[in-house]
Amino acid sequence: MSAYIFQKFVNKDIIIKMPEGVPPAVSKSFAALIPGAVILIGAFLIEFVTTKLGVENIHDLLADVLSGPMSI
Repeated sequence: MSAYIFQKFVNKDIIIKMPEGVPPAVSKSFAALIPGAVILIGAFLIEFVTTKLGVENIHDLLADVLSGPMSI
């Protein structure tokens, strides 16, 4: 999922662009800052919500949600 989000940011050109005089390696690392930050903040929010719900991780939450209707 994180690779998909990263690709969407790069395809929509939501990156930090550097001047032409900057070496390519430095330019690529700056281009990854915004998508990487969004992915990290999203992962933190998912973890925060699952912790507040009293679930240890996202896998347990999905198991609880999906097994409810199937256990009738």
